[in-house]
Amino acid sequence: MRSKKIKPLFFFCFMLATLVCNNRVVAQLSANIDSTNVKIGEEIVLKLTVETEKLVALKFPEKNLFGSLELLESHKVDTIVKSSKTLFVKKYSLIQFSPGEYTIPKLEVRVGNKILFTDSIKIKVVSVKTDPNKQNSYNAKPIFKSSKPQKKTNNWILILLAFIAAAIGLVIYLRNRRLHAELKEKEEALPPYELAKRSLFELNKTILIENLNIKLFYSELTLIFRKFLNKTIYNKSLESTSEEIVNELRALEVAGGYKLTEKILLSLQSAMQRADMVKFAKSLPTAKTLHADLKIFEKEIHNINRVLIDAEKERANKSLTENKAPLKNKIIKKQKKLVLGSILTFVSVLLISVWFFGFEKLKDVIVQNPSKALLDQRWVKSEYGAPGVFLETPVALERESKKFTSDSTFLGSSHVMFSFEKRNIPLKIILNNSFLDNKASNTNQANADPLEEMEEYGLNALEKIGVENLLPKRDVFVSASGAKGLKTFGSANFKFPAQPENDAEFIILNFSDSLRLHQLVLLWGANDKYVNKIVERILSSIEPNKELQND
Repeated sequence: MRSKKIKPLFFFCFMLATLVCNNRVVAQLSANIDSTNVKIGEEIVLKLTVETEKLVALKFPEKNLFGSLELLESHKVDTIVKSSKTLFVKKYSLIQFSPGEYTIPKLEVRVGNKILFTDSIKIKVVSVKTDPNKQNSYNAKPIFKSSKPQKKTNNWILILLAFIAAAIGLVIYLRNRRLHAELKEKEEALPPYELAKRSLFELNKTILIENLNIKLFYSELTLIFRKFLNKTIYNKSLESTSEEIVNELRALEVAGGYKLTEKILLSLQSAMQRADMVKFAKSLPTAKTLHADLKIFEKEIHNINRVLIDAEKERANKSLTENKAPLKNKIIKKQKKLVLGSILTFVSVLLISVWFFGFEKLKDVIVQNPSKALLDQRWVKSEYGAPGVFLETPVALERESKKFTSDSTFLGSSHVMFSFEKRNIPLKIILNNSFLDNKASNTNQANADPLEEMEEYGLNALEKIGVENLLPKRDVFVSASGAKGLKTFGSANFKFPAQPENDAEFIILNFSDSLRLHQLVLLWGANDKYVNKIVERILSSIEPNKELQND
């Protein structure tokens, strides 16, 4: 008799298809064994062969579904290609240590999207007969004396190997113990109802196995039910009799309001009495009865869990009704505290911001003051005229027609004007560039100072657009690069749409040579601090072209 170590089952074998088509899979399945008449402990090789015309996905039996025969080993799938056909061969090594006749049931093999079944196979296992009287006997031979001295075994090597084996065994034991403890802990962490459902599912699978131990089945079935009761409504169910359990459930129905009907209790009582008959009176119910009793216990566990849930909801609703008023007051107080805390936080942040930045600056940031936004954005530096004046402004000045004119004939015919104006910002920027024609040149020669003529032109143009009460002052303007010109400035009255008052200020800057005229006019609201900063930055950026400075 040969002994082999039984290895763990559940080996998965999948063949992935490399060719895909829409046609149906054509396959044949056959099963055979090497011998139908074997001795006790002799290995039985079961071979499943699938013949197909192409490569397909296969799924052979994965579990020990070989009846009363024990599975020694599940071999790998062999693939044999023959011209246009392909063979897939799967072998199983089986064994049986008890004499008798056994049947390998029909086995299911999935080929692509198709399921094939093998025929059942009968096997006869016979015992080995031995006659001790027919055994050959031989006289004992004398002790053989060797001429050479025997080598002594190194004991320390044996000790080391024994120590290593013991260490490996200890590690395996501790690992298995830890895994078992973790598995038990996970199971105990499950709710009683879920744990009972899982246990019943595992127990249901054992019914399909031949030569089922019916006594063990009913013992496990009632134990699952008792454990469920022990963790839910009756903590003495493990040591109580079946009659005591049923009576306790009746008492709980009356005392706790679980509402288990008499029909449910009678059905449960009948199933538990039948389980007792199997365990203690060696009763053998049919397979149909086993299935029915399993369904009864499963149903009763479900019913008890349902009424427990209903009872818990009823208690929760009752408690909620009783505590509704205090809970409502608590919620209202919590909401008031939350609102008050939010208000205090907002006020604190606001006061701190005002203290650090000032009220006006904070207001301008919150409401997005357009003048501040214009000051803070990226500025543009451009040359206006050819040659002309370099000027840095928040946005590039727009070239347009002569809408800013006067009755003066001092400006030549090639006059170009650039301007900036926005309705929500109290600021006007006007830049005039022109070349003198011959007539204008003669006029200029007759005038002692052409810059004064340009000044008069700028003042008249301001009056044309509605500027009143002009109080001009005159001074020499020197740019950052050293260019000189005439500066006319002062206060006036002008109503900008962006400000309620009409207080305004103006500056007129004039640059000239014998042929070219350059004039910058700035008009702005006097009370807008951000516009004042814009004007200062523009004035500091004025730089006439070097050609103009050299003339």
